[in-house]
Amino acid sequence: MGYTRTHLHSLQPIVCVTYLPVSNQSPVSYQCRTRKNQTQPQSLTESTRLSSSLSISQQSFLEHPLVVSFLIVSFFMGLTVKNASSDGEWTVVLPNKRRHGRRRKPKPKVHEEEEEKPWKSDDLEIDLQRQARLKKKMEISINKIESSKFYSTFLEQVKSSKVSDQFRLVLGTETQLQMVMYGIGSIESYESPRFQLSVAILMKREFGWVGDIEVFDPVLSATESSVLESLGCTVLSVNEQARREALKPTLFFMPHCEANLYSNLLQANWRMDRLSRMALFGNSFKMYEEQVMLEEEVIRATKRIIAARRITSEFAIEIVSDDYFPAFHDSSWHFFSSGLDSELPLLVSEGS
Repeated sequence: MGYTRTHLHSLQPIVCVTYLPVSNQSPVSYQCRTRKNQTQPQSLTESTRLSSSLSISQQSFLEHPLVVSFLIVSFFMGLTVKNASSDGEWTVVLPNKRRHGRRRKPKPKVHEEEEEKPWKSDDLEIDLQRQARLKKKMEISINKIESSKFYSTFLEQVKSSKVSDQFRLVLGTETQLQMVMYGIGSIESYESPRFQLSVAILMKREFGWVGDIEVFDPVLSATESSVLESLGCTVLSVNEQARREALKPTLFFMPHCEANLYSNLLQANWRMDRLSRMALFGNSFKMYEEQVMLEEEVIRATKRIIAARRITSEFAIEIVSDDYFPAFHDSSWHFFSSGLDSELPLLVSEGS
């Protein structure tokens, strides 16, 4: 069983079945041989076509009366038949089956509410060898992102008039907006957090209006914190639980955070003069609205997110490479319309 690319983003399993006549006297009797457990290619691009195929001589294929029935059934099942090779063999290509598993949208993550509190890493000592290795990993990650089609597409979107106009509204009369990164995860242990951090660092290098970067995640070690600081970031000493008030223009960079953190951020800024000073990069609010489940805990965690949808301009980013799907799938830019507090949903008076 292997995987291959039928077109840019469609993958499906390889199963080859070869049918050969057992004898000329018994044209309706066939010997079936199947190939199973093929070695999976190391790269998804190693194969160029994914199909389940039958190999039958062209003449026998066309003359056998059962083939007529097969072709009729194939028409209704979505099968196609094409001449696959120069030696007269025919290939029957089964209909594409989308692999939903890899791109299945996750259920909203929900954690119990916690209060803001001072924070220190459990790992208090800086390991110089780990530090050197992690710096090298970050250098590789930044270079890979910077040279990727994904990042060039990401930049094109940020520079587009639709998105750049939104950033100008957030900036107002200010010249820079600070960036706050919550829930970055372990940049030492996982590639996705390194990709996410790389994008944030590259944005600061690219745009003069991106100011200082503040970072927090309770899983960060002292070694990771030291590397973040070497990259120009400030590691927060307080676990704010994403309750930072946007008293000045702020970009909250929060890819794949728990729903509670988005809700906390909205609650802390649930007035138009603050929401209008925020830009949020994180899980799609539209996704939450589409996937809300009849579970009290999930409904409670996402109700403010869903309520904010009517005042939100959302711009989904494009994932043009599977390499960056785990780090950025279902991510969007979110901007909040300026207006009157009376335009906010009544949740503003609920204290929740």
